[in-house]
Amino acid sequence: MKLGTKLMLSFLAIAAIAVFVGLVGVYFTTHLDESLMTFSHTSLPSVRALMTITNKMEVQRTQNRALLSSHLPKENRAKAADTRDAALKDMLAAWEEYEKLDRTPEQQQMWDAFKKAFEPWDQDRQKINTMLAEFDKNDILNPDDMLAKLERFRGDHFTLLFKCDRLASSGTAFEGGDDSSACNYGKWVALSPTTNQTILDCIKENDPVHKKYHECVKRVQEAVRAGNAAEAGRIVGDEMTPALETIMGPKGLGGMQAEAEKAVEQFLAINALAMGPLTKSGGELGKALTELVDKTRTDVDNFSIAAQQAADWGRMIMLVCLCVGVVLAVILGLIITRSITKPINRIIDSLTSGADQVSSAAGQVAQSSQQMAQGASEQASSLEETSASLEEMASMTRQNAESANQARSMSQESRNGAENGSEVTSRMNTAIQQIKVSSDATAKILKTIDEIAFQTNLLALNAAVEAARAGEAGKGFAVVAEEVRNLAQRCAEAARNTATLVEESQRNAENGVAVSAEVAEILNTIVGHAQKVEQLINEVSAASNEQSQGIDQINRAVAEMDKVTQMNAANSEEAAAASEELSAQAANLTEIVDELAKIVGNKVKHRTAQSSSVTKSTSMRKKPAPTAARQALKRPPAAKTGERREPKALTASPAAEQRVHKPEEVIPLDDTDMADF
Repeated sequence: MKLGTKLMLSFLAIAAIAVFVGLVGVYFTTHLDESLMTFSHTSLPSVRALMTITNKMEVQRTQNRALLSSHLPKENRAKAADTRDAALKDMLAAWEEYEKLDRTPEQQQMWDAFKKAFEPWDQDRQKINTMLAEFDKNDILNPDDMLAKLERFRGDHFTLLFKCDRLASSGTAFEGGDDSSACNYGKWVALSPTTNQTILDCIKENDPVHKKYHECVKRVQEAVRAGNAAEAGRIVGDEMTPALETIMGPKGLGGMQAEAEKAVEQFLAINALAMGPLTKSGGELGKALTELVDKTRTDVDNFSIAAQQAADWGRMIMLVCLCVGVVLAVILGLIITRSITKPINRIIDSLTSGADQVSSAAGQVAQSSQQMAQGASEQASSLEETSASLEEMASMTRQNAESANQARSMSQESRNGAENGSEVTSRMNTAIQQIKVSSDATAKILKTIDEIAFQTNLLALNAAVEAARAGEAGKGFAVVAEEVRNLAQRCAEAARNTATLVEESQRNAENGVAVSAEVAEILNTIVGHAQKVEQLINEVSAASNEQSQGIDQINRAVAEMDKVTQMNAANSEEAAAASEELSAQAANLTEIVDELAKIVGNKVKHRTAQSSSVTKSTSMRKKPAPTAARQALKRPPAAKTGERREPKALTASPAAEQRVHKPEEVIPLDDTDMADF
């Protein structure tokens, strides 16, 4: 299975676990959300509406109770009535709100019972509210107090009549009573105690009589003071007594008392209704409402407990699913991690070993390349020395060929002289002298040829030694050197033979005068020898020419060897540079392997012995010092021997430095070697 497939399957498995846990959470969250929606849209509004109804009913009951008090001030009674009416309005609004909500069958049954109990209570409520409104409209809010005051007013006026009668009959004086506004009734009227029209009418009707009554008191006092007791008695009997009857009559205090008694009866009726039917219907209504509220609260509490239990159960299941998901994810992660890291670690070990081996091999290759480059440089130096020696040998060989040509010309002249000896016998002595001179020159030439042959032999030996040092590349050069040596030996042998003949010719020349008789024979011998000398000289000339051609071939071969050697040196240095670049790539690969090992949590051990190989190889990159022969001899032009290329610097290429290595290029994790996992 490929790494991408493994990772995809692992992430899909983790995603499936997450989706499962999420679905469980969504399920319980949805269930809890539904419960909360039901709780917030049904249960809580139901409790709130019922509590509002209960509270507003209590407010109405409290305000009605306050209105039943005869000591409540008028302004407070109006405020209490407004508060009661507002509570009724709020109760009806809560009623409508509760009607719209869903209810359980039991709640609906209790609600129906509540509505059934509400009807008589509402009738009593409306009735008592109407009675309270009428009672307030009569504006005798404290009828008992008014009756007490009216009774006091009656007593005050009867007492005043009794005092006037005593004053008229016995002269018992008293103070006051002559001012209608100063009596208790006058003061009460001045306060405008009520807006009751009947009482106001009585006050209006009673006002002139009341004033006249108190004026009569004044007149009685004046009559008594004047000594007219009879007049005083008459005023009391004829004027004050009828006035008092009018004051106490139905249009006076009597009418007021009757109106107050009606208010008392009305107040008693209201209290009787409040304490009787209204209390009974209110108790039944309150009981039904309390049962409904208690049932609703119980249902809400049970719902809350069930919701809490469901939330706890959902939380527990989610925690269990989460724990199971985490455990499965961890196990799956461990399995996937092991299936990935195991082959990666194996590949890391292989890459580490390969990188170390590559680094070691690169160091060894670099070291070998540097040694090869150094050997090639030394070989190039030796080839330059050999080339210089061959140039010198070629020059000497050309000189040898020229000398051989001269010897051949002289030999031809000697032969011609010998052939013409008979004709120039008279000139024999002169010819013998010339022969002696020529023989001496020939001896010198032969000595030179012998020296050239000796030096050629030495050069051939040196060439053989250098060919042996060159190895395979110098085999052809060794063959040529052997042929040159053979030619040199032959040349030396011919030179020795020629030297012998020349010495004999010298002896014959010295004895020429003595043996003039034998001139012809000697001349014939000389002619034969001259022919041999000419033949040998021709052979020497041919050998010299061949030797010159061979040396030229050797020189060209040496030049080619120099080219090859320089190319080998350059290639060796390039190989060393490539080895160092390979070492750098191996180091880069090692860093990548280390990075990959850190990713998978593995520790890599590298061999450190190879790190010094490149340094050692670099330290060996030194060109050999020029020898004395290289400094003394100049190389042929570049056209003949080839130009030597400078080695490339042993540095990594820019492409190698700038290249960005990708992990998938270094470690192909999708290869078939991971099929076991």
